[in-house]
Amino acid sequence: MTAALLLALAQSASTLTLYRGADIGQTLRYWAVEDTSLSSTLADRSYGGENTLGAGSGRTILIKFGELQWAIGPGKRVKSAALILHPATGKPRLSGISALKQGWDEGPMPSKLRIGAGATWKWRHPDVNWQRPGATGPRDAEPISGARMVGDRIEGLGPAVQAMADRWYDNNGFALQFEGEGEFYSSQSIKGKPELQIEIESAPPATGPDLAVLDIQPGNAGYLARVQNVGLEAVNGFSYSWSVNDAPGSAVETSKTVAGGETMTLALPKTVGARSLRLIVRANADVDPANNGADYFADGEALDIKAGEEVRSQAIARLANNMAFPQSRFPFAPAGAATRINIRPSTTGMSLSSDPKDALRQIGSALGLVDLGVFQIPPRDMRLKVSGAELRGNVDPYRGLMGGGDTRFDALTDLGGTDLLSATDVAGLADRGAYLVAIPSSLLLKVSDMQGRPIAGADVAIFQSSQGILSGPDPLMSLTSTDAGTILLTAKPTPDNGKPNPFGALDPKGGNGLFLIRATKNGVTEWEWLKLWQLADLSNMGF
Repeated sequence: MTAALLLALAQSASTLTLYRGADIGQTLRYWAVEDTSLSSTLADRSYGGENTLGAGSGRTILIKFGELQWAIGPGKRVKSAALILHPATGKPRLSGISALKQGWDEGPMPSKLRIGAGATWKWRHPDVNWQRPGATGPRDAEPISGARMVGDRIEGLGPAVQAMADRWYDNNGFALQFEGEGEFYSSQSIKGKPELQIEIESAPPATGPDLAVLDIQPGNAGYLARVQNVGLEAVNGFSYSWSVNDAPGSAVETSKTVAGGETMTLALPKTVGARSLRLIVRANADVDPANNGADYFADGEALDIKAGEEVRSQAIARLANNMAFPQSRFPFAPAGAATRINIRPSTTGMSLSSDPKDALRQIGSALGLVDLGVFQIPPRDMRLKVSGAELRGNVDPYRGLMGGGDTRFDALTDLGGTDLLSATDVAGLADRGAYLVAIPSSLLLKVSDMQGRPIAGADVAIFQSSQGILSGPDPLMSLTSTDAGTILLTAKPTPDNGKPNPFGALDPKGGNGLFLIRATKNGVTEWEWLKLWQLADLSNMGF
């Protein structure tokens, strides 16, 4: 390597700090962090989703930063890395850190049901034990040599993090042991979240063989995977292995030569009880190990994508399956959306956007989710013509990938929200076509002043949108508030035996699911908005 190239690489180094919700300079924030602690004292209890991670004798902390290749970006590599843990109580001292070799479940957050909900001292999945309790067996984890704790920083993790970024299928995170009792803040905490600080630099371009798992499809006798050498040079021998339900099988060695551009098929016989499959291929001098693996979910949704774009589509599918779906969490879905997708190449399939946020929106639309952008009314939108009034407009402050809704775990305790799926979206994935109609048949609204005192005798006018446009001047209905300050919006009949509700026959795209409410008393007028998705969320939350 020339001195000029070495100098250019050194000058391009920068620092990337990852934590749950980190802005990493992309259109989508980083949410792929999972953590929990294991306790020998309460060996059956799962601590995933709590605000702190317990440390000390008889405890192991697990933490995983996923989707590292996406976060770091193409043409980059890890120069150095450090894990930063912020103490909540005590002063625990690091006694060991390892790279986990087996997968594990964080569990739902937060959940009062802790037995069988996630990884514990005994098991990594509810039905799969660790090799040794506390993730301490040689098949559970491999110690990271050279790591040291300096203050709150665990340094010397560069090679381990590079390996995790290169091979997402081998990235199961870290296992940490400490001396001295105490707690660290977890990724679910409002403050002090664990951070992975990575110094990155430009990587020189590489050429050579490059095996890639294009897709996995079910067949009559089992499963078939297409593997292609997308590199410029031949592969001279490789190995492959299948995992079923996160239980790896034995590696199969082959001396087969695979020319550049050549495609082959690998088969797995039908396996009873298979919920998830993973195929990993490994070859010497492979220039991009990240595309050497692919997942298949038995209950997954088939997503038709454009043939020839499988490698890029698999990366986006992983972002959906490993981050967008599981990290979109709500009281009715504490472990996130259960949906998973499998790509299915087709000559008529869609081409996923190179922008991850746009691509995830495409996936949501393909899964039948409504564009909630129809409920967004920008300030002073000229489409709003209600008796000549100048309206403030209304845009959902915690809107999600599909353009609207509320991404907070709950509106009372969650101070942030995500930029992933909203509660309305997650409910929609679980109940296709019905999630926006699960609303009350009548609504009781209250008119009150700034102190919450009811206003009796207010003149209330209700305006309704049509095809996403709100226009006037005639209201849908005019009412007067009672002595208790209430108004009752009764059900309107719907055709085709639809459920009667105040909005009437609902537009399946939500175009008529917006009420603008005007209340006037003693010459003072105030406006408020009521959106169909808000009522659907209340129903999904059990209200």
